[in-house]
Amino acid sequence: MVYIAGDNTLSDAAITDLQEMTAVGSTSAVNIVVQAELDPTTRPGTWRGRIVKNMPDADWQAVGSSTGGGVNMANPQTLTEFISWAKSTYPAENYALVLWSHGGGWKSLKLKRGALQDVTSAGVNAPMMSLNDIVTAIKNSGVHFGLINFDACLMGMYEVAYGLRDVSDFLVASEEVEPGDGDDYTAILTSLTNTPSQTASSLSATITSTYRNFYAAQGRSSVTKSAVDLSKMAALRTAIDNLATVMTNGMGILRTSIQAAQIATTNYEYPYNRDLSDFATQLKLHSTDPSLINAATAVQSAVTGAVTSNQLYTPDTTQAITRSKGMAIWLPTKSETNTGELADYGLLDASLNGASTQNAWAGFVNLLVSGDTVNTYITKAQGNFAYILTWDNPSVDLDLYMYEPANLTAPWMGSTSTNGYMSGDSSVTGVQTEYYVAAPTVEAGWYDLFVNYYSGTGTTTATLQYDDGSGAGWVSIASFVLMDNTKPIAPLSSYPDTDFVAMLNNPYADWRYVHSHQAIFDQTITRLLSPHKASTLLSGKALNLRVHSQAQIKTGTNKTLSGK
Repeated sequence: MVYIAGDNTLSDAAITDLQEMTAVGSTSAVNIVVQAELDPTTRPGTWRGRIVKNMPDADWQAVGSSTGGGVNMANPQTLTEFISWAKSTYPAENYALVLWSHGGGWKSLKLKRGALQDVTSAGVNAPMMSLNDIVTAIKNSGVHFGLINFDACLMGMYEVAYGLRDVSDFLVASEEVEPGDGDDYTAILTSLTNTPSQTASSLSATITSTYRNFYAAQGRSSVTKSAVDLSKMAALRTAIDNLATVMTNGMGILRTSIQAAQIATTNYEYPYNRDLSDFATQLKLHSTDPSLINAATAVQSAVTGAVTSNQLYTPDTTQAITRSKGMAIWLPTKSETNTGELADYGLLDASLNGASTQNAWAGFVNLLVSGDTVNTYITKAQGNFAYILTWDNPSVDLDLYMYEPANLTAPWMGSTSTNGYMSGDSSVTGVQTEYYVAAPTVEAGWYDLFVNYYSGTGTTTATLQYDDGSGAGWVSIASFVLMDNTKPIAPLSSYPDTDFVAMLNNPYADWRYVHSHQAIFDQTITRLLSPHKASTLLSGKALNLRVHSQAQIKTGTNKTLSGK
């Protein structure tokens, strides 16, 4: 059963795929049944029929109005009705369903989730059918599928697979966007009609391998396609929730490691879709915590057990997409989500324990981006402030650290944080400069800047410039010497969290607490601070002026693993 919601920008691609299907056609053992809707300027209405080789137009049957927009292909009742019609008209021993259209994982236009777009019926900016509605539509048909294949973008997600676990044995989908050509139906249907007795697992592997081969032959597009055994979803969920519990319980110590791993993880057209197994890999690279490593290893094993075929191709083998293991998960940074999305995510089957209680993973996502395990969101404030650190000794490697309201971040940890953007690590760029630039809107609170003399020979004089975001421009606010022989070297564990008071009092030769910026909440998001009114040089500011609730412990080993 092929359900083509092609009344959108993919209309021409739908015609191509229909031609690929009719090049093979049905047989006595295999019925290929399609319901399709295209751009009405190409062909008005909605049509269905059994595909035969070189199929004539007369074999198509109109559904709804044959002169107007037909039926709404983004309506779950339409999908239910098609499946029920196909089963009753062409009964079979085994059923496969292809959902062909635009897709967006669990997330797409207008905060509506899922796939299947119908522009004429619902408008060009209309939401697609939600993931929950897709699952309900299939359940209401009463048909259990051997496999469900999304010929649509970004549907290769844990949330999608978990939602479909009771209505299908296998899921076939792509973590990344799919090119308009989609699946290679001539190759798929040739295999199926030649061997109609093949299992759902075998057909799933055929879909993924022919997809990879089709785009590898072109040599242009980076693509992914994987098959997932949905009977393994319960075990995978257990592993994911256990990992989430470990991260939630240890957030005070582990937050920096988690965020460094998050930033380093392979992601896709929607950057908050991150490869689940690669996230576990990155956690193990960025932390030495035994509980976290064990939980991450269990997730890797569960993904390996669930993904039965993982195919990818890229013309550039240096790209992170080569680390794709077949299943993405929603893991946003603070700047990549909002209150409505967090609430909507909590309504997915994959996010719930029973009817309404949020599970461990959904709670972890909330905690990571909002500091709370419930559906609340962080107070926002005006950003756009920035710092540039430079120094005069080329043999010295200095590291800039920004202690955001709840996170410790630095250029060597990654190029982005939950609130801003950073330069490359000076030891990699070869330039005696590091900077931090806040996003236009950031989490309200204090932003404390530290500088660390990480390695090198001799003293160095550092200069710090500051732009408060008001439009006044850059101001040179500090010049200081690091590796002063009159002060001791800080212990390896003395990062801003583990010895914060000492850092404020600046007793070490290799650390400076240089400056602080306060981002203040205002509902209109207008700037409340005049230059330097509340963002001034600090000397021994008391720790109790504000609460730093997380203890971020970094070691030389961690840093080396991050490319230092």
